[in-house]
Amino acid sequence: VAIAKLDGATVEATILADASLANGGGPVIIAGDGSQRLVSGPPLVVPLSPAEPNRETTWAGPLTAVSPQVRLASFRNHGQWTIEAYGEEQTTIWRADAGTYPGEPGKIAVSPSGDLVVLALRKAFDQFGDDLLAFDGRTGALRWRYALGKTAQTLVFSNDGAQLAAIVNDTQQCQSCRRVVLLAAVDGSVSREVSLPAGMLTWEDQYVGLSGNDLWFYGYVAPHETSEFLPAGRHPVDASCYYERYELTNHPGAPATLKDATGAWADLARGCKVRAVWSAPGGHVVAFAVTSEVSASVVELASVP
Repeated sequence: VAIAKLDGATVEATILADASLANGGGPVIIAGDGSQRLVSGPPLVVPLSPAEPNRETTWAGPLTAVSPQVRLASFRNHGQWTIEAYGEEQTTIWRADAGTYPGEPGKIAVSPSGDLVVLALRKAFDQFGDDLLAFDGRTGALRWRYALGKTAQTLVFSNDGAQLAAIVNDTQQCQSCRRVVLLAAVDGSVSREVSLPAGMLTWEDQYVGLSGNDLWFYGYVAPHETSEFLPAGRHPVDASCYYERYELTNHPGAPATLKDATGAWADLARGCKVRAVWSAPGGHVVAFAVTSEVSASVVELASVP
């Protein structure tokens, strides 16, 4: 167990890696109390997913509570899926599956307090996009359901848990444009929709946060080599990182980027030290930064750039 001191306000978070326990992955847990410590612990003691080649497992957890830790296991394009929610004693407190809610599962998100678990679910052969199903985080009861009408590329709760942002492709505006649908967490009613201009980031390996009226994206690409099939042949490519922050107004302008970073963020942006960024209470963020080949640190920052 690694412990690191964090300066500033108390950070209370549980962050779970999207990885299969059967493949050696598992949760990375960040927890906080008055001593403000960060704990990167071992995997939870829960049943392993069956070692079946097409089975996918995704973990999700709350920001300011210990439970529920939620596991979504599914067979892609087979309409078979199960959600299992684990309590503090690593016992199953509720489950939901395709037998009751048929369809193909997509993204999943847990509210900061753990009171709500939202799953994007596409009905079989439905060409009209996902439904969002909101389950009670303590009992598994269905609280509300909303027909999104498009595939949810990302689901993210606001830091205070009052809102849920469903991010979809907005191809009517442009091929790389996105639209944000903001829903009230309490009942799934839509408060507004905001179209974003074309951005640089793809959907892979992204970290997303919603704080107040700001929606941000961060992506990191590790050093790699180009394909040997390219005309120039294989050659090394340095690490790169991308960041965009949009103000969710009726007409969002150009996003803030890492070029706008100052202070600690400016230092972290040089050399793409930050590998991952997560929201924390009070609008703060926690960044995992690799500062050299042999050292890394966890940094709490007052906000994103």
